[in-house]
Amino acid sequence: MSLEKFKDTIQVKTGNREGAMDTGVNALNKRLPTIVAKPNQGLVLSGFISFDTVMSVYEQGLILLKAQPNTVVIDLTGVLHGDSSILALLSAWIRYTMGQEKKIQLIHLPQSLLHLMRLSGLERIFPIK
Repeated sequence: MSLEKFKDTIQVKTGNREGAMDTGVNALNKRLPTIVAKPNQGLVLSGFISFDTVMSVYEQGLILLKAQPNTVVIDLTGVLHGDSSILALLSAWIRYTMGQEKKIQLIHLPQSLLHLMRLSGLERIFPIK
């Protein structure tokens, strides 16, 4: 999925046509998401992920995914909160890696995210270990 198409999807969900990040997220109450590469461990996603914060990590994730080996492990241990925007984020990354002939493996998903996946019937689609 292209960056512009992903931005359009997120902006429709938030009702924010100017950009998803300018909705006044209170930095004291919500930690912006980060994604970092850990040697021999894959990628680690952490922070508060919502429609207001997801764009801050989407493009950075694409850059890191491109540099990863054929199987990319994404550790979600540090995700503090994830609404349905995290499903859109992970879906976009999965589509991207498929285009790169790579695979993603998700580990240490928070219970709230697993519950959201089960409710939507996506636990069978996402590569969860």
